[in-house]
Amino acid sequence: MRMNKRKVFSVLLGLGILTGSWGASAHVSGHVLRPENPDVDYILGRPMTEEEIAEQEAMVPELKEMPLPDELVEPVQSQDRGRTGETAGVKRFDLRDEGIVTSVKNQVVDGPCWAFSAIASAESSMMKQSSKGELDYSEEHLAYFFYNRQNDPLGNTLGDRNIAAYEWENYKSIGGNMQLASKFLSTWSGAAGEAAFPYSTDTAGLDNARAYESEAHLQNARFISEASVDDLKEALYRYRQPVGINYYHDNTYWNKETGAYCCPVSKGAINHAVTIVGWDDSYSRNNFSGVSQVSGDGAWIVKNSWGEQSGDQGYIYISYEDQTLAGGVSADFEPVGNYDHNYQYDGSSGSSSISVDAGASHANVFQVKGNPSGSEILKAVGILMNSSNVQLAVDVYTDLQDPLNPSGGTHAVEGQRVSTSYTGYYTFPLEQEVHLWEGSYFSVIFTNISDTKKSFAIESAVDSGWIRFETGVESGQSFYREKEGKTWRDMNGQYLSNGKAVNSRIKAYTTDSQELPQPTATPIPQPTTAPDPQPTAAPEESAPKQTVITGTVSNKKKITLKWGKVTQADCYQVYRRTSADDKWKLAGSTEKTSYVDKGLSPASPYRYRVRAVRGVGTGRKTGAYSSVKKVLTKPAVPGKISFKPAVKPGRKTKALFSCKTASGVSGYEIYQYNPGTKKYKPAYRIAGDKVSIYQKSGNRYKKIGKAVKSGGKITCTLTKIDLNTYKKQYFKVRAYAEKSGYSRQYSSFSGKIVFKCS
Repeated sequence: MRMNKRKVFSVLLGLGILTGSWGASAHVSGHVLRPENPDVDYILGRPMTEEEIAEQEAMVPELKEMPLPDELVEPVQSQDRGRTGETAGVKRFDLRDEGIVTSVKNQVVDGPCWAFSAIASAESSMMKQSSKGELDYSEEHLAYFFYNRQNDPLGNTLGDRNIAAYEWENYKSIGGNMQLASKFLSTWSGAAGEAAFPYSTDTAGLDNARAYESEAHLQNARFISEASVDDLKEALYRYRQPVGINYYHDNTYWNKETGAYCCPVSKGAINHAVTIVGWDDSYSRNNFSGVSQVSGDGAWIVKNSWGEQSGDQGYIYISYEDQTLAGGVSADFEPVGNYDHNYQYDGSSGSSSISVDAGASHANVFQVKGNPSGSEILKAVGILMNSSNVQLAVDVYTDLQDPLNPSGGTHAVEGQRVSTSYTGYYTFPLEQEVHLWEGSYFSVIFTNISDTKKSFAIESAVDSGWIRFETGVESGQSFYREKEGKTWRDMNGQYLSNGKAVNSRIKAYTTDSQELPQPTATPIPQPTTAPDPQPTAAPEESAPKQTVITGTVSNKKKITLKWGKVTQADCYQVYRRTSADDKWKLAGSTEKTSYVDKGLSPASPYRYRVRAVRGVGTGRKTGAYSSVKKVLTKPAVPGKISFKPAVKPGRKTKALFSCKTASGVSGYEIYQYNPGTKKYKPAYRIAGDKVSIYQKSGNRYKKIGKAVKSGGKITCTLTKIDLNTYKKQYFKVRAYAEKSGYSRQYSSFSGKIVFKCS
């Protein structure tokens, strides 16, 4: 396409010379052009005017510098995959020629380039499997729900969150990278359809109930950490799949006239994400800016997200010599009907890993609960590895007698061998189907059968500076075993030396079935002679089944728990502890399937577990404890609130706000009444240990100053209170409490506060 433009311009130039309409210097629309270099492949077929160059620069949104993806700085194993050499003789390759690249989009605002890159990969992957032509998935859905995480449909990821470090950021301005997007999409929150969630510059957000609407599910994600020329070519050619990748864009190194880019120095950071769709070994080094110091031909063909008017109809060409390309991902997606349920605990996207010895195992234990009217069939399992070239053995145990022992049930899959190539997510179909009873427990175990240690990815609370990740890790979810025959250890505080609670990034994929598998009874041998008659003994009562806490309601001084009914249970015992270090204490017993725990402290964390009880006295049987639920009580309503003018009335009057501080409160939100809408809307937030003030501006908060804590009171100055618009101002205030691993809780609103000048 670029060659055609150049030929057309050459014809026009020839006609200009013949007719004498071109002088010593060429003109376009009255603007003088620099002399054309015949060795340069101009995207317009000619040099650009200064105005056209300025137009290209104007299409670049504000780019935000970010650290390299965490996977790139972790001590993961070398790739060393023994490349096949399939690409050795391929000088040019372009996925557009295969009809699996969608049209160029325009992100417009500064932050969500990572979402456009990830969605472009999903669209191409699904186009390979579809006859519907071009597909269009939603970047809006991905960007919003990444930063507004919702519990998954099976209820296994409660408390998992991805949180921007700065509260004034909105979900489109924060940024991200391809590895984080892959981890999020592996939860099956997206990829959703563009028609249902169209992209816009609005940041009002989406309906949280639609978080898990999707048209494609991520199944594999190969992390190309080294981003070498050979690695990228191999991934593009072998998998026929674009590679989403990050780089550092600096206009200094961008030749706008050719769309060519090369940064010759490592920046140690990234600020943009794009999609590589091919390569061209013959792309001339003369197309790059002189300051890029490119010494050889060859470039990546890169789909951008700055609109079709940017670069070469939306594409740019990045030299093989660029020193900032990092964090490539080649991902596979499948139709949403491939499996019905995704069992998982890793709902947040933080990057952590642990070295696992040869022969050691990680396991996740899940309760079957996706199809209450029937049963389920386990079809595949998945794992995220931070090492490449890993040999693994997969074991599955069903009908666990003790949910705290992953290998204490029926051995349904015995040592199925699987392997990885790149680091990243992998889905492994099982060689045989495994039937699962609803309400029962099953385990998925991955054992490192490589010759050396390998890096297993884990989910944990991580603070990466610009973003932090919270987890709702509970007991009885993930386990570790040093080697077979050793005791399993719960990874909720019993795994890492620092006592940190983590989860294994192991998944299980099931489909619904209406057929309930029947247990096989072992025949009882018949004696050859009839024995003497014996009195019939009453059958021993078995222990009741394990229950599941299905819901919690938090209040200031009480928490209400609800759980599933257990057949033939006589009562239920509710146990509570205030932190991970305290002993479990019996909070109370009840014959109902709910319990109200009273007399609690406001803004305080509590943990609960419930077990069913059958019988009394020496014949009493108790079921296994439920999974632990973490609940934060609501804070008290802010007290002794004061609003008074800080200066004389004016267009932008200031006000002094103060209120009494309370234990456990993380911050306060101030709502202001708008007579036009007749509603209270967020206006200010006062947050943090050091206490900072944030003002609502559009759909984000901006920091406007610091407040002071003294004598049990917090005092701060609020700005832009407009007394000329309203004679009186009306406010309401509420406190909030937050703690890692717990859902944020808000107090009730204070009464109406009237602000006016005396």
